Amino acid sequence: MKHSCNRCREKRFSLNFPMDRICAFCGTLFSLGESTTAFLNRVSPIIGGKKFLIPFPTLCPDCRQQRRLTYRNERTFYRRTCSRCQRSILALYPADAPCPVFCDTCYWGDGWEPLAFGFPFDPSRPFFAQFAVLQRIVPHLFFSSTNSENSEYCNHVSFMKDCYLVHGSMHSQHCYYSTRAFRCSDCMDCLFINDCELCYESVNCDECYDVRHAYHCQGCHMSRWIRHCQASRDLLFCVNRRQAQYQILNQQKTRDEFERIRNEIASSPEVCARYLEEYQQLLLTVPIPARIVDQAEDCTGNYIRQCRDCHRVFDAQKCQNVLFGFDTELMNDCQDIYSVYGPGELCYELYSANNVNHTLFSHDCWPAEDLLYCDHCFGCSQCFGCLGLHKKSYCILNKQYTKEQYERLMPVIIEHMQNGKEFGEFFPAKHSPFAYNETPAQEYFPMERDKVLQHGWAWREQRDEMPKVEKVIPATSLPDSIADIPDDILHWAIQCDATKRPFRIIRQELEFYRSMHLPVPHLHPDERHRRRMALRNPRHLWKRKCMKCGKGIETTYAPERPEKIYCEECYLKEVY
Repeated sequence: MKHSCNRCREKRFSLNFPMDRICAFCGTLFSLGESTTAFLNRVSPIIGGKKFLIPFPTLCPDCRQQRRLTYRNERTFYRRTCSRCQRSILALYPADAPCPVFCDTCYWGDGWEPLAFGFPFDPSRPFFAQFAVLQRIVPHLFFSSTNSENSEYCNHVSFMKDCYLVHGSMHSQHCYYSTRAFRCSDCMDCLFINDCELCYESVNCDECYDVRHAYHCQGCHMSRWIRHCQASRDLLFCVNRRQAQYQILNQQKTRDEFERIRNEIASSPEVCARYLEEYQQLLLTVPIPARIVDQAEDCTGNYIRQCRDCHRVFDAQKCQNVLFGFDTELMNDCQDIYSVYGPGELCYELYSANNVNHTLFSHDCWPAEDLLYCDHCFGCSQCFGCLGLHKKSYCILNKQYTKEQYERLMPVIIEHMQNGKEFGEFFPAKHSPFAYNETPAQEYFPMERDKVLQHGWAWREQRDEMPKVEKVIPATSLPDSIADIPDDILHWAIQCDATKRPFRIIRQELEFYRSMHLPVPHLHPDERHRRRMALRNPRHLWKRKCMKCGKGIETTYAPERPEKIYCEECYLKEVY
């Protein structure tokens, strides 16, 4: 597999310089800047007074990210039974998964002890092979959800209330079929939204109210089909508007004109389609910002807000000195992190964590401090190679030690890993409990089945269970108007127009469509998510020139894209 690796703006070295590397997976040349050397020296663990230097990475940034992504299943669920109480549950793991899977009550209850699965380190075997044994015998939590109410089918969430099929989100209520929704209320089919209410099919929006089909908008109200708009309301099919009202296709209208046309669009799919076609043409004629950066100083990447000295970061907020950070907030002095939320610092090769400090090569741990090679450990510190522990310290492979024993054994294990070229590498993708195509790795680094299997990774064919319903109807048979949809639709299955997969409508969803005067969707929720993801640019930076002033820029728009891409200075002159 070949792909270009992302890199920050540091000095590149010649191939003969020892800080240049060839990626061991994809063969791409990548460089390690001086800041990486200093960072690795700073985060290298000190045990018993001795520092164990973390070696330079052997994979390029993209391949390191891809490897971490293989350890997270967000959206693929299976019907099975809890391995302890035997009640029927929906889980991230299928019935034939090699590990025990507990429901929420059993997992957090007192009926089992993760330390009971521990065993002593075996110097005759590789560390990763021993950790894989823990992965097979220690019970796993059916979903990753904490402090949530009536949100059983939400994953990787916390502090959620009355939500359904929402993923990777926090502090939201009455949201459905959305991903990365933070502090939102009554939103449906959205992606990467913050502090929004009554939003539908919107992507990368902040502080918006009652907007639909919006992309990268901030502080907008009562608008439909808008892009790159701020502090505006009552817009239709508009781009780059600032403090505007009653505009259609970027043209000013009177209030009466606006309301007349808005009613025509709402009542006639044909009229709406005509305006949509003009809207698509408008998007190619107006300037588009090379990247989305707000209140950021000396940063490279995209979707960056209130950050400083961050490079190659995407979807980052309130971070400082972060390199290769993705979906992260309130983190300082970190590198190679994904879906990590602070406050926290000094983390490396970390995936899916909250409130963490100096945690390395770990996954789904919170809060945590001074962890190495841990997975699903909560409230732990000073642990190595552990899985599923709660509020423990000085444990190795789920076996309890004293502080003195821990500090004597740890150097032996690290030296063993150094000799086996394991120390400094994240968990191997082949040991992930999930199939590659169940994880976000397939979204950001899509691969064909044969290629995945060639690498020794798992692949699982997706099969839908036919819902037990009164009847199945094709989506094309649905009435255009929500007023014509009967209550009986709650007992039907709908066949997706694009994928032919069946899906159902839940009561809260139907109420949302009726209150917002929205038609019932014709696409399966997974297909709707896939299309929203396609609206976002890839997490890759290309070097281009501003199409206004000719200045060199970095942008997530590939050179062959047709949009007019402007540098920040030229773009701001156009919109203000």
